[in-house]
Formats: sequence, structure tokens, C-alpha cells
Amino acid sequence: MDHDDLLSPRALYEVAALIQDHPDADLIYSDEDKIDAAGQRYEPHFKTGWNPELLLAQNMVSHLGVYRRALIEAGGGLREGFEGSQDYDLALRIAEATTPARIHHIPWPLYHWRQSGGPETFSQAQMDRCAAAAQRAVAEHLARTGQPVSSVARMDDTPGWVTVRRVIPEPRPMVSVIVPTRDRADLLAACVEGVLKSGYGPLELLVVDNGSVEPETLALFARLSGEARGRVLNAPGPVNFSALNNRAAAEARGEILLLLNNDISMPAPGWLEALVAQAVRPSVGAVGARLLYPDGRVQHAGVALGLGGVAGHVGHFAPGETAGYFGHLKSARNVSAVTAACLALRKTVFDQVGGLDSENLAVAFNDIALCLRVRAAGYDIIFEPACELIHHESASRGTDPAGPAPGRVRAELAPLRGRWGK
Repeated sequence: MDHDDLLSPRALYEVAALIQDHPDADLIYSDEDKIDAAGQRYEPHFKTGWNPELLLAQNMVSHLGVYRRALIEAGGGLREGFEGSQDYDLALRIAEATTPARIHHIPWPLYHWRQSGGPETFSQAQMDRCAAAAQRAVAEHLARTGQPVSSVARMDDTPGWVTVRRVIPEPRPMVSVIVPTRDRADLLAACVEGVLKSGYGPLELLVVDNGSVEPETLALFARLSGEARGRVLNAPGPVNFSALNNRAAAEARGEILLLLNNDISMPAPGWLEALVAQAVRPSVGAVGARLLYPDGRVQHAGVALGLGGVAGHVGHFAPGETAGYFGHLKSARNVSAVTAACLALRKTVFDQVGGLDSENLAVAFNDIALCLRVRAAGYDIIFEPACELIHHESASRGTDPAGPAPGRVRAELAPLRGRWGK
């Protein structure tokens, strides 16, 4: 700990109690807050569970960080040349030397970081040097662990945090983009154009038509039939998004599947590369995008279980320009789930977990259940903010509270809670 900071009176007790319950623990970290000269505590940092992707953006371990001594000694201790980020470098190296099962989070603010009342700390006075050390610590960690990246840079407006851009292996994997639809040619046309003009290849676009009848939609399908990379699959019948996606996935030729709503538009290039660069990683099971409403507010930045009684979008309605709580809205990180409005995953993973649940979850919660099964199979779920898209949410089918949907939502919630209640 730093010489001028404070520990909670219960800090060492909580650490000892955790070690008693988990004697094989190698790394323990707690929540923290700040404290001013008057002793007033503020800005609590309530952290996530172990989050290796978020650790690449910020030092979420310090403070309070507790390490198994043998691992520190085996790794050579704190390294010179990383002053201001030496604890960050240590956390990354210890994480490499252990497993997630031996890393534990104490969800209590046990460390009070003093912010004023004395001379500036080294990190305050030498911010550029500390930020450079953080970048180097992350870059060396990625190199040691064999994770190819195109850049490791400072996060905009937050010089102590880091942004990592991953690369896609060559030859590039083929992506099958699956878009279920029923009419609303205006929305679908923008989505189709964004996919086909993404610049990514190899690619195929599978539009799953669930009984469209409007002339504008049929004309769009006719134009799409002349596109070598596009196909329209006829799938009439009641709305069942799970079944529509499963049907297309069975016919898809791509190594990567991208489940995409027809009301998504793409304001900037590079979005598909960002998703694929994450989805190809062997440890990753599914990847989601940063979705904004047309007015610029955040629609989706990952899903947290429990919000709204079931699962809710992190950062919902936050201003699009804000980084959110401790940078979470603009940091790639491990999350509980992501929305299937834009969800990429390897076809092998999709098949391994049995696809979407078309029997019990026709419309709602099918993406949550998919992500839960993916995580249960041992894979990570990643939120990737470098993929930023516009979601005209529910414009093509209305919102769930309209009409008979509340009853349907309750019916679909029962099997979800029955299997995943805990």
C-alpha cells in the first residue's frame, strides 16, 4: 500500500477470512474508495469479478491487492522501469502465473486512497511517465501470453488507462451475417448496405424472411438476389427469432456467425473487424457491440444479470460521449451476457451449446440463455466498444410491453429462471 493511504479496520480480517475459505488463493483484490483531507470518503469503486479483459484497460487490482509471496518471488518482484505502474505490471504478471479459480474479489471498500492534504504523489506528478509504463506493462503482457494486437494506446481523456486493438489472423475467417426480418424495407436496406459495404471479406449475408409481403421489401429481396454475397432464406410462420437464427446458422458457411437485428445501422467502418478479432480467440465464446440509439444515448454496453429482475443493459440511456462508471462504457471487458441485436461467435461454439432455445424462448431472453450456456461451457463473453453501431431498437416489431407481449415475456421467463435461477 502507499504510505499515505488508509486501510479499513476490517481489511486484514476480510483477507484472512477469504484465505481460510480459499487456502489456494494466489491473488485477492478488494473494492476501494477515495478519502480527502477532512476524512470524507467519496467516489467508491465497486469492481467486477475477475475480469481479464478489463485488466488490459485499467489496473482493477490495486487497491487493495494481496499476492501469494512465492509467486512474487518467482516472478522477480516489482520491476524497475515501471515506476507509477509497477503494481499494474505485477498484477498482470501474477495473473499469468495462476488461474482464474485462484483469483478472488472481496466486494467491500477495504482501501481508502488519499487524494489531498499533502504533496503530490509520484503518479500525480509524473502522469505521462506512469501512463507510458502502463502501456508497456500491458504490451509486454500481451506479447508474453501470445495475444497479437495492432496497438496498445492511451485511452482518450483518461491517460492512465489503456485501449487495446486486436488483430485478425490470416487468412481471415469467413463471416456469416444472419438478419431475420419481416418487411420494414427502410430499416433492412440500411442494415444490408452497412453489412455489404463493411469492407470485410470473406463474408456472406443471410436474410431470413419471416413472411414479408410489402412490395418494397420484395423489391429489396430481388436486388439482393443479384448480390453474390447475399441470400434470402424463406421462413414463414409465427415470429420465433430463435428458430429463424437457428435455421440460418444451419446453412451458414462461415466460421464466424454474426446474429444481427434488421434495425441496426453502421455509421463508421471497422466495426466488423473489431468483432471478429475478439470472436476468433479460443477463450472467447461470444462478443457484443456498443449500441447507441439514434439520438446518441447508450442502448447497450454489455448485460448484467439481475438488472430489472432478470438482466439489463449496462449504461442504458447514458450520454454516448461519456466513458461511464470507471470507464466501463468505453472499455473492452468480460460481461455476463450481450444482446443478440449484434452478437458474434464461432459456429463451433454455437453448435456446441445447441444454438438458441427455439422451444422455450422464441423472442425474449434467448440471447441471455445463449450467453449463459456459452459461459457454462467455459468461454468468456466480451463487450467490444470498438464496434459502435446504431440500434433503432424494436422499430420493426414494436416493444415488448405492447399488446400481448407481457404475457409472453412472463411465459419465457419461467424456463430461464427454472434453469438459471441462481
